Amino acid sequence: MLGVVAVLLFSILFTQLLLKRYEAKLRHSKALLNGVFVFHLLLFVVYYLYASSSGSDSFRYYKDVSTLYYGENWFDYYGVSTPFIKFLAFPFVQGLNFSYEAIMLLFSFLGFIGIFYFYLFFVERTTFRHRLFGIDFIVVLMLLPNMHFWSVSLGKGSVILFGMGLLFYALNDIGRRLILLAVGGLIVFHVRAHVLLIVLAAAVIASIFSSKGIKGWQKALIVTVALGAIVPVLGTFLAVAGLEEADTEAVEDWQDHRGSDLSNATSGVDITNYSQPMKIFSFLFRPLFVDAPNALGLIVSFENLFYLLLFLKCLTPSFVRYLGKSPWIVKVALIVFIGVSVALAQISGNSGIAIRQKSQVMYLFLFVFLAYADYAYQKDRKLVIGE
Repeated sequence: MLGVVAVLLFSILFTQLLLKRYEAKLRHSKALLNGVFVFHLLLFVVYYLYASSSGSDSFRYYKDVSTLYYGENWFDYYGVSTPFIKFLAFPFVQGLNFSYEAIMLLFSFLGFIGIFYFYLFFVERTTFRHRLFGIDFIVVLMLLPNMHFWSVSLGKGSVILFGMGLLFYALNDIGRRLILLAVGGLIVFHVRAHVLLIVLAAAVIASIFSSKGIKGWQKALIVTVALGAIVPVLGTFLAVAGLEEADTEAVEDWQDHRGSDLSNATSGVDITNYSQPMKIFSFLFRPLFVDAPNALGLIVSFENLFYLLLFLKCLTPSFVRYLGKSPWIVKVALIVFIGVSVALAQISGNSGIAIRQKSQVMYLFLFVFLAYADYAYQKDRKLVIGE
């Protein structure tokens, strides 16, 4: 109990320090952002009760670390993917004697920091206050329950969101945020190497096809670093996936195997025989009321309907024209969103896993949509949001 109180006090204090540090960049009041922090804590409580009744990988992670399952030394737990989560937890569980609840709360705070950096990313790249039913659209995005619910536990969801938030905030001003860029990139690499691989490829492609929002030296630096990092990152992904090389047939077999395995869970949906469009639609927009497996699925369905309506608003010639002239960072975000969605859609046979995994990239789609709305209003005074 003492550990929980200590982590809670630390989280509150650190949040105030963050708000003070970025005060000049905030578009909304500190009170409102503190409200987002409280909302995140509320979802932490809901998730904790949910996990206690239905089970969670976080129990196994904590047990492995607390019982020294892999050894007594910290670096016995070092590795990419799942081992990295246990590696991060080790010094707190073994060094500070954190309880399960305390380490859960600490990782939950990492998820909140990721959401906060995405907030900074949004307000830094947009000019106007768009409103949906009278509510500031960015506030709506900060209160999407699914984004909080899957980033409040000891697991990959909180850490990957933390890394992605740092990474994209840093990419928006590379010259001044190299440390944040390095930290965010390393975190994403250690949690999901294939996501960083897609980010690197997106940075190169966007650099080639964009001259807006990026300087010449930044473009040269990005291409050089990305091309240099792609090979080792690809090697790590293949090693984690258990593949010898980037052979098309081997990758397809692995995708089918993963999709079949995940579809065997209680919330699974067998997608192995779906067409590609249906796989991607299922990943991004299901469950959608009629196939909601439980009460939680019904709540998620409302959020999925929200995403679907925003997506339909992008199926216009004006959106396509905007993409051609959009800034570099918008192209990067869109390519990463599409690339990660297509990749994860191949293996997300379990609808619960799909819901969790897509939370790491949905903010990128929402950013692209918000940037388009900003452009449309600035150019033609057209309301994309709230029309």
